[in-house]
Amino acid sequence: MMSKMTRFMSAALALYASSWSIAYAAAEFQYFVYPVGGITGISQSAGQVKASGPKYGGMINAKYADLFFDAATQNALIQSFKDGVAKQFPTSVVGANQIRTSKSGKYAYQPYEAKECRPDFTVDYKDSFAISIGISRLSTYFNTYSDFTQVLIPITYTVRFVKLNGASVVFSKSETIYSGMTALTNDFFMPGTRDVKPENIAKLKAAILADGLQMVQRHVDAAAKGFSPKQSEIAVAARDGNYFIFNNGSEVGFSSGEDFDAVNEKGEEFSFSVEYASNGIAVAVAADFTPELKRATNRLRQGDKLTFSFTKQGKDDAKPSVLAVQYSPATGANLNDQQVQDNALLSIVADDIGFKAPFNLIKHDADFSRLKNQIRGEANCEATMFQDMNGFADNSTKPRANPDFYLKLDAHSSPIFTATGVGGATTKSIFNNSVTLSLVDRSSVVNQVFVGSNPYELTRTGGKGLDNNQANEINLKNAALSAMQSMLTGFAVTPKTLAIKSVSGSSITLAQPLPLSVFNQAKIVRPLKAGSKATVLMPVARSQAQLVKPTQDTDKLDIKGEVRSTDLIMLGSIDAANKPLKVCDDSRKRYFLMTPSLKHPSMGEGVIGRVIPFKAKGFNMYETSSAYLDSVQLALQDGFFGSTDVVKTVESPYCVVAQEVQQLVKNDCAADKCAGSASIASGVRIYEGANKIGESIVGAKFDFSDINADALSQFVGVKAYEHQLNSIAQHKSKLN
Repeated sequence: MMSKMTRFMSAALALYASSWSIAYAAAEFQYFVYPVGGITGISQSAGQVKASGPKYGGMINAKYADLFFDAATQNALIQSFKDGVAKQFPTSVVGANQIRTSKSGKYAYQPYEAKECRPDFTVDYKDSFAISIGISRLSTYFNTYSDFTQVLIPITYTVRFVKLNGASVVFSKSETIYSGMTALTNDFFMPGTRDVKPENIAKLKAAILADGLQMVQRHVDAAAKGFSPKQSEIAVAARDGNYFIFNNGSEVGFSSGEDFDAVNEKGEEFSFSVEYASNGIAVAVAADFTPELKRATNRLRQGDKLTFSFTKQGKDDAKPSVLAVQYSPATGANLNDQQVQDNALLSIVADDIGFKAPFNLIKHDADFSRLKNQIRGEANCEATMFQDMNGFADNSTKPRANPDFYLKLDAHSSPIFTATGVGGATTKSIFNNSVTLSLVDRSSVVNQVFVGSNPYELTRTGGKGLDNNQANEINLKNAALSAMQSMLTGFAVTPKTLAIKSVSGSSITLAQPLPLSVFNQAKIVRPLKAGSKATVLMPVARSQAQLVKPTQDTDKLDIKGEVRSTDLIMLGSIDAANKPLKVCDDSRKRYFLMTPSLKHPSMGEGVIGRVIPFKAKGFNMYETSSAYLDSVQLALQDGFFGSTDVVKTVESPYCVVAQEVQQLVKNDCAADKCAGSASIASGVRIYEGANKIGESIVGAKFDFSDINADALSQFVGVKAYEHQLNSIAQHKSKLN
């Protein structure tokens, strides 16, 4: 028999709750919070997960994690975390061994930290949430200038709230803090090596611990403020066969693919599996927990009022879904610095997008499997319940509907030009950063690309000031947030629908033939009249019906499950008749024409190479990065999505090459200072085989003076980067 989901607080407890840091309505329900005992990402309980790959995950430098986060440092952070959780949730904190398949009603609430397996007070796992603190990134940068060395250590801390019933993250927040120190180079490293002296390791550990304690408390405070379970009374607005239509939807917390329990005014229990949710409407069927519960739920009628408990914002199925995919390390390897940086930026973007976006963002949490193993490992008294618990039991997790798009982030940085002031006391470094956010559909077609860019000037006096790496990261963060804003305002996806002409046994005939390439994005939707509301196009779950992808262009498809003649096929917004286009993978991959003394490509051609080709008329640009597409596949596996198929190879004679020209037209140097003029150009060329069939080249010319001879190449590189960005609008007009 299913245990009771909702536990109402007593009157005395309700009065006491008014002093909590979370604001509760009068009808809020009691829940319990279990602080996980290790630091996800680096703790032993997380590190012992049996998995291939690096020791701590692809974004953590294992050498310095071992140096800076020894047992004493971890214990201090964990104790601070537990103390903060106890302060924020004074009548809710429980230990792992208090969480059971049912609640003990014999005793009043009491916290529990002992190892024994028979506590006096136990709670139902359906009313329980795990809260964890983790480290998802630890990098180290060394910058030596003059006689000094500066070390910069960015560390990203993450807090998560996990609903134990279903193993879903209902709240998460990440933030990066930069610890470090500066010392004389001779005093910083061991003689003849690049190993940091033990006394400096001790100083860095102390700084990291102080910063870490600060971050832990900030995260616990943010979790207490942001995690706010609530109850809502919802009416059954209509019935359509087995479907229940509710008069509220994603705005109160309903999400498709999830189960929700409810009670009526008599305290009777009901359970629903939601199949569609949008603003103002949710469609559900009776959940398949027990036959008795399912029969009771199916007896409900239009007008019945139920009380549901919600723990997070719902997912609006009227919006496309976007999976933010981080790079995953290859077997036995760490991520390279660029991938670590891109992952950190994507995490910032994913945390900041919010629920008002014109799409549903799904975060790929690479550490979540480690966290689930931590939770399972600490529940050593009743670990068997995790074998059956949805989400924790790997073989019982419900497949999720596949995302419509994958989000790919690419960071681009210009060379750094540094000018020295009179006397050499002051230096000014100038550079530029850009971030592109690409929407890649399930066919690996790049649907849209958004750009954010930021110029930066870094001034140092007497060698003191931000390290280049730190300034670069700060500026990239600003560029990433700028790209995110462009995405929020420019996102435009208009899917198409196609009627089904007929259904015959296990096959259907469409109203018209379709190209093979569209079927990766195709899904079945069912028009459903929701009472007096407009018709809802409800995606049909894969467990009910799915299309079998054909092997050629066709109007006839095999199907699995039940498809109705009134159902529709929803397609993506890309024109499948366009020619497939990809980046040339031979010597033409990047084309440069540069004066021999100019040795700093702007790197801006990377921006042009992503932004321009996807808009080229008559072409569909394909994502072909194997590292990224492999990461997409792993993310789909980790996230328990219904299909893990990823299009990794595309055969096509059409490819595109980014272009850049840097030439010195005139250059006169005297006393180590140079003056003259340079010409620069940017663009792309499209080839069919060896034949060029299209291009867009935009050129410019500029004068310069008083530039140090040894910095002229960097100066031209920065100017070329600026030109690459400024030419985007002209390229679009030429190729569209």
